Amino acid sequence: MKNAAIFSLTACLLVFFSSPVAGFSTHATIVYRVFDSEKALVGEPITVTVSFLNLEPNDLRGLYYTEQIPFGLFVNTVHTRIAGENVSFTQECGVCGEIYNDYTPHRWILELPPSFAENNPVSQDTMVEIVYTVTSSDPGVFSLDEFSWVGLYQNAPAGLRTAFGYSQPQDQQPISFVSCLGNFDDDNDIDWNDLEIFVPNFGEANCDQGEICEGDFEPDGDMDGSDLAIFANEFGETDCP
Repeated sequence: MKNAAIFSLTACLLVFFSSPVAGFSTHATIVYRVFDSEKALVGEPITVTVSFLNLEPNDLRGLYYTEQIPFGLFVNTVHTRIAGENVSFTQECGVCGEIYNDYTPHRWILELPPSFAENNPVSQDTMVEIVYTVTSSDPGVFSLDEFSWVGLYQNAPAGLRTAFGYSQPQDQQPISFVSCLGNFDDDNDIDWNDLEIFVPNFGEANCDQGEICEGDFEPDGDMDGSDLAIFANEFGETDCP
């Protein structure tokens, strides 16, 4: 009965996650990512949750999970857990362009071979969860394209021990960061109402004296062509976070 229940649960998971799980794997595993948002304000985080489920009968050792992070994004790990429990891990940051132009590999390493001294095996039907955030100091659109993993089924038959997997094109996830500095009326868009607020102050040269001007974005104490360019670039934004 227990085996039947496990099989049923596994089948349900495979069906449920069939959309986000498009990646290739040499073994019976499920890997998927969830983003809490696809858009955020500059400086605010977007949280990424990576879930890895081992469905093999043997423990997976030495799990390495790698994300290719676009240049311009900053990564901060929230936690790494096995079966809901926080575990120690090693995080590595490679060099931009090491594998792909304008991408930097970030690696989360649960165990280092050959000793696996960290003692973080991933047993059958056990979930690994890696949660991290990305932020940007500048507006822009970024695409999180490729993730991959490698590990070792130490007790599997010879020839079936080395395991790995990687994402497919349909796993690519674009995210964007916007400043929305021109959303003066706080209605989540930048439209004609905001323009009516911006225009009266345009050309003001003494924004640093007394009340701050609405639209001195830099800020440098005046409202000039640089501020206009920033406003014009965001004009028409309809989804300010």
